[in-house]
Amino acid sequence: MARDRRESDRQTTGPGRAFARLERHWRTATAPQGLAASALADADLWGLSLAGLPGLLDATTRWLVLLERDGVDAALDALPCMPQHAATGRT
Repeated sequence: MARDRRESDRQTTGPGRAFARLERHWRTATAPQGLAASALADADLWGLSLAGLPGLLDATTRWLVLLERDGVDAALDALPCMPQHAATGRT
């Protein structure tokens, strides 16, 4: 019982709390866009709502779809191929 309480306390503060909030968004979302929209709008998670930033919802949704569909390795491989990286010369 005491162990369960310690684990619960750890998840409600610091990084554990943020992870728990993200996990709640993940579990309740029915589609990547819904996940991105709810997580970005969570001012308690970020300190302010990020939902109104131009293009962020679309970009976040695209990357979530890529991660779900093709996996982490494919998403990481796609990073250097993105047009915004070509302009900066980053690889």
